[in-house]
Amino acid sequence: MTALYIITKIITLPMSYLKSLWEHITCVILRLAIEHKECIKMDETCGHVEHRLADKKASAYFVCAIPSFVMFLVALVTLAAGAIPLFYLGTFKYLALAKRPLVFWLYVVFVYLGGSALCNMFPMVEDVLKMREKIYGKDGANLFVKIILFLPFLWLTAGAYLEKYCVTFLLTAGAIAAGFILL
Repeated sequence: MTALYIITKIITLPMSYLKSLWEHITCVILRLAIEHKECIKMDETCGHVEHRLADKKASAYFVCAIPSFVMFLVALVTLAAGAIPLFYLGTFKYLALAKRPLVFWLYVVFVYLGGSALCNMFPMVEDVLKMREKIYGKDGANLFVKIILFLPFLWLTAGAYLEKYCVTFLLTAGAIAAGFILL
């Protein structure tokens, strides 16, 4: 499974690198020691920064949530910049009849970058497990914080496992292919 994971990270390389950059910046802000500064390694941490796990509850949450939220915003903007002109405004149908100008390929690149950002949006499973231990563990947060963070915790946990097993890549590629096929 690690080989398939590495292949998907290489296919989505620009956004894998951007995700690791956001994780690196977040770890520096939260003062978490970074063990390896390489962003793209050929192992299960490909596209992530290997760092010391958080000791504090807030750090455990923010090391998962901040890079994921930023990557979601990047995905939303870049995917909208390519998908709206191609699919919604009908540029794909119109340009399919004529020879494809440069702007068509620019839209396709934006769709690729947006899909890549969606594939690389979630944290590593180890970070999510540490967040669960710190917030929902024996000496976890108070009940109000647990209730407030429940939905983001579920979202990050599900996404981390889906990304680990390359399901996010398959879903995103399928959705983009369906967009091209159905139009």
